[in-house]
Amino acid sequence: MNPSQKIISDFEKITREFCEVLSSFAQEQFNEIPFEGSWTAGKVGRHVYKALVRMPATLQGPVKEVERVPDELVEPINKIFLDYSIQLKSPDFIVPEDKEYDRQEMLTVFQDKIKEIIDTARPLDLTATTGFELPTIGHLTRMELIYFAGIHTQRHTRQLKKIMGHFAPTAS
Repeated sequence: MNPSQKIISDFEKITREFCEVLSSFAQEQFNEIPFEGSWTAGKVGRHVYKALVRMPATLQGPVKEVERVPDELVEPINKIFLDYSIQLKSPDFIVPEDKEYDRQEMLTVFQDKIKEIIDTARPLDLTATTGFELPTIGHLTRMELIYFAGIHTQRHTRQLKKIMGHFAPTAS
């Protein structure tokens, strides 16, 4: 499997796990704040969706030839997003709205968006540099953008599992 195919395959696996964890919440738990300072499962789902919603357009948008190793920024992305000891501040444009969310509706639109991203990415040259820039890191190649979307989703899968732990029955 070439690196581009692996990135897409990993993204599929990560987003599938996210959907599985999200779907494990009962609707009545979906909008319940599990502990002080936490988002609800619905808000986590909405946040991840908002982070992915423009991805197909970004992948298809203006690009330029890569002037470096196409996956060079994977390590800095890992260093930031896999450090669970820090709480990252979400940019305003992907902060979830303060409202009640429908679990099944969210799963449907999320799965549709994942399919659109994968279908958009497959035929593209993933080594080209996009117009998407991560603060302090730089402009990402298509490959790095898909990788970043996966790592971001993975981070929030972990968050959902922590939220679910609040609802899990305790052994007596």
